[in-house]
Amino acid sequence: ICDAFLDRSGSQQLLQELERRQIFTTATDDRGGYRYHEVLRSHLEQVLMEELGEIQARAAYRRAGSLLEQSGALPEAVQAYSRGEDWEAVDRLLNHQGGELLEGPGTWIDALPPALLRQDPWLMLGSARRHRAEGRWREAIEAYQRAEHVFGSSDAGLICASERKSLAGWLEPAPMPGNDWAGLLRKAVAHDPLAAKQLAGQLPEATGALTIGVVCLLAGQLDQSRRHLNAVADSREATPALATAARLWAGVAALLGGDLQGAFDVEESAEDAEALGLGWLARLARAALVLAHRPGSDVEAEGLRAACERDGDRWGYALTALMIGWASLYGGHPAVSVLEQATDAFHRLGAGVLEAWSRALLSLSLARAGAAEAREAALQAEHLARYSGTPGARYFPYLALAEIEPERGAEYRGLALAVQEECGLAPPAATSPVAPPENVIPIGVVRSVPSLSLRCFGGFSIVVKGRPVDLSAVKPRARAVLRLLAVHAGNPVHREVLQAAFWPDADAETGARNLHVAVSSLRSWLEPGVARGGSSFLLREGDAYRLALRADAEVDLVQFSKALAAARVARLRGEIAAAIPHFQQALELYAGELLPEDGPAEWAIEPRERFRAGALEAAQGMAELLLKVGDPAAAARVCATGLWVDRLHDPLWRLLIEARQLAGDPVAASRARRDYARVLEELGLTASGPA
Repeated sequence: ICDAFLDRSGSQQLLQELERRQIFTTATDDRGGYRYHEVLRSHLEQVLMEELGEIQARAAYRRAGSLLEQSGALPEAVQAYSRGEDWEAVDRLLNHQGGELLEGPGTWIDALPPALLRQDPWLMLGSARRHRAEGRWREAIEAYQRAEHVFGSSDAGLICASERKSLAGWLEPAPMPGNDWAGLLRKAVAHDPLAAKQLAGQLPEATGALTIGVVCLLAGQLDQSRRHLNAVADSREATPALATAARLWAGVAALLGGDLQGAFDVEESAEDAEALGLGWLARLARAALVLAHRPGSDVEAEGLRAACERDGDRWGYALTALMIGWASLYGGHPAVSVLEQATDAFHRLGAGVLEAWSRALLSLSLARAGAAEAREAALQAEHLARYSGTPGARYFPYLALAEIEPERGAEYRGLALAVQEECGLAPPAATSPVAPPENVIPIGVVRSVPSLSLRCFGGFSIVVKGRPVDLSAVKPRARAVLRLLAVHAGNPVHREVLQAAFWPDADAETGARNLHVAVSSLRSWLEPGVARGGSSFLLREGDAYRLALRADAEVDLVQFSKALAAARVARLRGEIAAAIPHFQQALELYAGELLPEDGPAEWAIEPRERFRAGALEAAQGMAELLLKVGDPAAAARVCATGLWVDRLHDPLWRLLIEARQLAGDPVAASRARRDYARVLEELGLTASGPA
């Protein structure tokens, strides 16, 4: 398309280079499609207008629309025709292919003039869906009604009516929703979420699992919620919108359980929602990051809450207020005011379950603020949690009552602990009378979860955003490709090196194809659901591939090399106190030989020997320094560790014997001499020197 528009060749290569350099360009599919970031797109449009002028720019947009239409990119074609003010072409596409246009994201509708939106029924429907995606639900209902009136009793009219009624149920305090997934969720936020769980099992697989995951989250069953939601998020059967919603709420469930790796899921869902044109979901995802207590997240969440209030987004306002209040309470900050606002908003929406959660949090906030009404608020919150079928929400009133009535504190703390163990909620970061479950941290305590963890010493393992990746189903040669890239983590490896290592007998074309297939399969396992060009780990850079590392990545090989280099520098400077811990860190990181699963593979031999030599250097250097500072017992232990790496290393045997002797243990020194002599005998050598 670009070549045809510009009347030249080479556009594909240029776009690939822009993507490789990450210059505001991302691939959108496997057919050579790319999309510019909004910043670059706006800049280029401004340059176009300045260089061509308004009349010629409109002509360029019309020509672009024609090319896009010919290639089947209908939404983009409508947008281009609209910018070129070719309303006849827009009308033709809408009349003939309006239904097809509305299947995808509706961001193209924003380019159309309001007058046109009020004339065409397909545009009315598209406008309604756009309002719905952005959280402007009353405007959406009005647009649905207009479209429904024009469509009449046709199939399209019935679709309008169905979607309008489903959405209207969320704005009524006492709705009568149906038994589809949206209707079940509306019932679940009103009362007894677990009652919807059985009905959700009768829905299609992806929507059913999403519904079950959300209702479990509403009830406070965090582990079950995460299991179902993660399954949807990783499912190839789920639509992008369903997968994005599932990833968001799975991340929220993780954060409420004290697992800060959930922040990664929330961030991903925010990015995906933006790309899909789901503004309301993206706004909620950005607000949910307040639960991770990241710097500035509270300010952003407050800004989002204000935006929801300004736009009339009642659900977004209430949910954001709840998350802000939750984070404030767990962070030890005042939360009464914002939780009172959340409680009132949920009450007006007829969301009894969410009101139960906000009242529960409010009761503990009042207790910690020493409010006179705290006891009554806690009793009411506990009653509402029971009445609404929200068992997890009882946790906070019990904690509040334990603080308000210290004479019955043990009883209430026991009740709180029982709820906590059942639900998996994290205890508040402030002094909490309930001990946290094992391996769970309070939300208010920041735990950094690396984006990527790689282990190559003693056996290969990879963990992405806190989740171990099981590669057993990946073909062995593809797994080996990943291990080779891991050895060079952060640095590019030319494709010819990879092809020679794993397909030495294949011709260049076959080897390149095999390598491409291997990398594609690895990407799908490391980052399921990520579109072509969207991988953040396995990057193509010209004729090379690179396993990319973010600043927070943990790679044992990289950490080992840095520790050993720091020890060398400190030793050269005579800084013994600094050198010893660096040597120790390197030795502790060396958990075994490099990638033993790759055996005698030619590409693994050199780095394996190099790191092995580094581990021996660390052991010998540390032992020598420990002897120098007068700690022979520690030196002997280090020598023993080094000899575990290589029992034939002569300097370490000599240091071990010396350290045993200096430590005042002649028996151990004598045993070390005998062992050393036995090793030499195996090698056909004899001991020499004073040792």
